[in-house]
Amino acid sequence: RVVRVDPKYTSQDCPVCGYREKRPLWVREYTCPQCGAHQHRDVAAALNILARARTEPAGMDTARAVP
Repeated sequence: RVVRVDPKYTSQDCPVCGYREKRPLWVREYTCPQCGAHQHRDVAAALNILARARTEPAGMDTARAVP
């Protein structure tokens, strides 16, 4: 199943607590000021995209791969 996910704010949101903090793109690693979780920006974005995809209702905005 393929689910479209809006990538907006995925690298700014903490995947542990959801706290959003805008950082310059050159900041690749950070510690969340809310929960203290240490994150790499790209890993945090990937985890947030996965979490958003898992919350999409089944059958909503999905596509199938065609051989």
